[in-house]
Amino acid sequence: MNELAGKFDGIFYPYLIWSLIIGAFEVLGNGVRNGSTSPYDLMHLLWSPKGIFWFLYALLMAFISIEILIKLLGVARAPVALLVFSVGLLLAYPYLPGLFCLREFSMSLVYFALGVFLADRFPKTQIGSWGTLVVATCALLALEYYAHMVMGVSTGSTRSITPNVVWLGISSLALMLVICYSLPSSGLDWLLNLGSRSMDIYLVHILFVATIRIVLDKFMDVQSVPVYLALGMFFGVFGSLALTSFMKKTRLKYLLQPPEFLSLKARLSPKVTLQVL
Repeated sequence: MNELAGKFDGIFYPYLIWSLIIGAFEVLGNGVRNGSTSPYDLMHLLWSPKGIFWFLYALLMAFISIEILIKLLGVARAPVALLVFSVGLLLAYPYLPGLFCLREFSMSLVYFALGVFLADRFPKTQIGSWGTLVVATCALLALEYYAHMVMGVSTGSTRSITPNVVWLGISSLALMLVICYSLPSSGLDWLLNLGSRSMDIYLVHILFVATIRIVLDKFMDVQSVPVYLALGMFFGVFGSLALTSFMKKTRLKYLLQPPEFLSLKARLSPKVTLQVL
């Protein structure tokens, strides 16, 4: 229960805060951005995630699912049960309602379940092979080009991967796993730091990416996709890192993590009383 409480603090709290923040920016920017958002849309956050934050909603549901299965079946059986459940849910995707992120959850859970199922079946050390790294990277690029440019593969949802392209999702993840194993085991502290702060980047990057797009498109009349991608990637990553680093040093840190009185984990943690003898 304490671990699940930590997920509420680390996933659901940022989901609520940043859905409201990004939603407010979208409402204020209705005149200069594509699409529109109304204050009424923000009232649906508890049952209808908006924009990119569906992922956090679905991720929390995935953690809740595995915790329930562990409670019912035990640690050994839960990963298998989760994988079976995820496949069934994926097949049921067309029949699920759009509320409570059920469709996105049904399309995404299989990848989470595969990670849980395979977590203890892979070695924990890297092979550090530059040759394998190059081959796997080229294979991944070739796979994506063939799937999208040659076969014309597309997904029926802009928010996740629908069942018709599960093969592509799993193949891409397998090649990414090989790439990660092929990286050298030392000298990549910058990459480890980047990975450890992926949540910071995810929460904040849309502010920079959207601003770059609006400035280039609306005010500078720049339509170049490479320019947009280069600037969007740079400011989306490094701008987010800089902003969240500043926030963590001020009271703005509570936009990223709950204060103790709102922390579910803090409330459920046993209180330690010190006695002076």
